[in-house]
Amino acid sequence: MRKNVLIIEVSQINLKISLTTDIWTSEVSKNCYLEVIMHYINNNWKLKNLLLDLIPINGSHIAGLITSKLLQILEKFSISNNILALTTDNGSNMIACDNQPATELDQEFNNMTFTHYTGMNHVGNKIKKLCQFVIKIKNSSLFLDKLSEICTLKKVKFLKPILDIDIHWNSTYFMINRQILMQGVSELLATTNVEELGDLFPTISEWQHIKELVKVLKPMYEATNLLSSSKNPTQGNNIRLVFNGMFKKLDHYQRGNHYTQRAIASAIYNKLKAYWNKYLNQSSITSSILDPYYKTTLFSHNDITEIISKLQELYLSYLPLNNQTIPSAPVQSSRDYFLNLLNLNNIRQRSILKFSSR
Repeated sequence: MRKNVLIIEVSQINLKISLTTDIWTSEVSKNCYLEVIMHYINNNWKLKNLLLDLIPINGSHIAGLITSKLLQILEKFSISNNILALTTDNGSNMIACDNQPATELDQEFNNMTFTHYTGMNHVGNKIKKLCQFVIKIKNSSLFLDKLSEICTLKKVKFLKPILDIDIHWNSTYFMINRQILMQGVSELLATTNVEELGDLFPTISEWQHIKELVKVLKPMYEATNLLSSSKNPTQGNNIRLVFNGMFKKLDHYQRGNHYTQRAIASAIYNKLKAYWNKYLNQSSITSSILDPYYKTTLFSHNDITEIISKLQELYLSYLPLNNQTIPSAPVQSSRDYFLNLLNLNNIRQRSILKFSSR
């Protein structure tokens, strides 16, 4: 009964909707589930999140199966025409799934657009080696106990290792940061268990590269924290601020002298730049420039004139027709009053320019 009420309620939403999907495995039953969450802004300008379904997934997580389940949900809730974006992690099955409904749904429903914001998968040989070391410890209660004992002897807080998982955003950053904090005690564990751990623990040179790498990953970690917050607007100020900041920092690293930083920064920069240019740049212009905190500060000087011109065109497109009554704003001066009589557009354009220049 409750599900039927939910279906009716969701189907009556005429606003744009974004979806997030994830596949997770129960630690108790080991069963896999596809989670689909709907995000939208209601008529009171409140961000709403709603779990549409939690579907058991049997067998391998092939793209065709995931796509089929996703299509069933969209059809059941009658929201196909409202979808603005689909956000997934960067698992290969989810990437394939993301591309497949974009093609299939476009044939079945009108005005259907899927946008894929991918996770970042960038693990070099040094990180793989560290990851194997973490796996070895994490999967062994004996090694975990020994690590805890060393922490007690050294009067260091015991921190359980964090595993790097390709499809989990920032897990590489979390794993490295945790191992940097535990480097001293982990080294003691490795030297007292050379046969099992000696070849897996990074060398001094490898640690230097790893520590340089984590600096490159930090902007993406900070970006995820800010953009995943439900308390702050994302599309306008934050997304442009975050991407401009990431591009600046990554450009700095890819011009540097450290080979590891250059290689990783270049790969991340190119990936993010492609998605920024394809999906986010144009769509975030209006909301960014209308934000009273940033206005034109997030744009280059060469782009401001063109952007304001487009904003003026957009503003005019929302004006009522000439034969309709136009609510008049309080007159600030006699001069503006007569200018308003002679040329309404002039006043409107000046208002936009005044707003953007403050």
